[in-house]
Amino acid sequence: MELSEMSSTKEGNSTSVPVVIIGGGPVGMSTALGLAHHGVRSLLIEQNAGTVRESRAFGVWTRTLEIIRDWGSLEALQQAGTLYKKLEPVDARNERILFSFDFGILDEITAAAGAMILPQNATEGVLRELVRQHEECEVRIAQCLGVEQDAEGVYVHIVEDGGERVIQAQFAVGCDGAHSIVRKSLGLELQGTTYPTRMVLSDERIEEQGLGHLRFAVHKSGFLASVRFAPNLWRVMVTVLDTLNDEEAIADARQAARVRDLFGDRTHETIWISQFRIYRRHVQRFRVGRILLAGDAAHLNSPAGGQGMNSGIQDAENAAWKLAAALRGGDMDRLLESYHKERWEAIVSHVEQNSDRNTSLEFNMPAFLKPTLLALLGYAIHARPISIQFARNFSMLDLTYTDSPLLIQGHKLVGTRLDDLKIDGSRRISDCFSGHTGILACNTPDIENSIGGVPVVHIPSIPRAWGLHKPACIILRPDRHVGAVIENPTNMRIAYALQTTTGQVIKGASTSH
Repeated sequence: MELSEMSSTKEGNSTSVPVVIIGGGPVGMSTALGLAHHGVRSLLIEQNAGTVRESRAFGVWTRTLEIIRDWGSLEALQQAGTLYKKLEPVDARNERILFSFDFGILDEITAAAGAMILPQNATEGVLRELVRQHEECEVRIAQCLGVEQDAEGVYVHIVEDGGERVIQAQFAVGCDGAHSIVRKSLGLELQGTTYPTRMVLSDERIEEQGLGHLRFAVHKSGFLASVRFAPNLWRVMVTVLDTLNDEEAIADARQAARVRDLFGDRTHETIWISQFRIYRRHVQRFRVGRILLAGDAAHLNSPAGGQGMNSGIQDAENAAWKLAAALRGGDMDRLLESYHKERWEAIVSHVEQNSDRNTSLEFNMPAFLKPTLLALLGYAIHARPISIQFARNFSMLDLTYTDSPLLIQGHKLVGTRLDDLKIDGSRRISDCFSGHTGILACNTPDIENSIGGVPVVHIPSIPRAWGLHKPACIILRPDRHVGAVIENPTNMRIAYALQTTTGQVIKGASTSH
C-alpha cells in the first residue's frame, strides 16, 4: 500500500503516544530506555518477537557503558558480558603476546574503563528485558508499513495481528536498520563508499585452554583474527579476495584452514558464518521534521574498530534527552536540528574517519609489515600521552561537537564530553547528575545550589586541564557534553545559558549573556 493510500486511515483505528520507535534492536531499545530515563513514555514497534540469533557486533566501549551507567542499567549489562581491562593480543604462530595495553589508565576519568565483550544478540536481550521492566516503555510486535507527518504529529502505519493500524505520535525515531522503512518513507538514501574489501565472520565453538581472549594470525595476508566472547565461543574475522565467489568464501575446508591458522589443530564447530562487503555510508539528514533516524537507519560503518552499534546507542542518548525537552515545551526545531548536526558531525568527522583508518591498518596491511607495525605500536603506547590518547580514541571518549545551536562557544571545553572525574572521595561528576542537566560551580561560592530547577555542584579543586582562569560555571547537558562555560557568572547569566543549551524556557533567564 502506498503512503498516499494510507492517509485515509488516520482517523480510523489509531493509537496516540508521545514517541514511537520503529525497530527493536540495541539502538531502538536504547532509545526507549533513554526516553524512560527522562520520564517520557514510548511505544516501540518491532516485527520480530525474539532477539537475533547471530552474535553480530560484540564490543561495548567505554563511552557507551557510561551512558548505560547514567541510566542506572550498567549492572545488568555487566552480569551478561565480560569487561576486559587489558588488551593483550596473542600471535597465533607462537602464543606470544604482541603487546599489552591497560585500560586502567582511564580510571581517573571514567567509572567504566575497559572493553566489554558481549555479542549483539545478548546485548539486545539485556536491553529488551530492561525495557520490558520499565513502566514508561511498551513493545508491540508489528510490521511497519511506512510513516507520514504533518504539523501536528507523525503517523506510523503498521500491520498487527493481521489488521492495519495507525500509531499517532508527536515524534518518531527510525531505528529499523540498514533497510529502514522509515528512511525510505522520508525519501532519503544512504550515500558513501563501498570498501574494496569483503569479510567473512563466523562464530566458532573451540575447546579452549590458555588461548587468551584476542588472537591474530600475523603471518597471513589480509586480516585474520579472533575474539573470545563467551566460554569456548570465538568470533573469527577474515578478509577475503574478490577472486572467491560467495560460496567459495565460506566453504567448509577454507573455514577449517582459517581456524587452524588461529588455533592450531583443535576441534571446532562453526555455529554461524556470513560474508559481506564493507560500507561507509550515511544519510544527509538525520532529522526530517518530527522524525529522527538513528543507528544503521542513518549510518553504516566498517566493523573495524567496532564503533557501529556503539555510535547507534550514542545516537539514542542524544535523541532521548532532546525529545524529552521538546515534549516539555522546549524549542522543538532547535532541539531536533541539533540532533542532526551533532550526530552527523559525530559520524562523518569521527566514526567514519576512525573506520577508514582502522580498515586500512587492520584489513589491508601487507603481511610483511605487520610485525614491525605491531612492535612500534607496543613501544609507542608505553609513553603515557600516547597511551591515554589511544585509550580515549579506542573507547570513544574523544568526541567533541563543534556545530550545534545548543552550544555557546568561547571556551575550549564547550562541546567536549567532560571527563568523569572524582570530585570528593569516590563520588564522580556523573553521580551528581545521573544523566540529567547539571551545573558545575568552580570558585563561585555565591552561586545558589539550584538554578532554574537544575542542581549546582561546587567543585572543590579545579583541574588545570579545564583551563579556567576566572570563577566560572560549567553547564553540563544530560549527555555530559559541555554546553557552555560562563566566566564571572551570575544567576541570570547561568539561567540564560541553561535556556540556550537545553532548548527550554528557564525561569530567571536574562535576554543576553
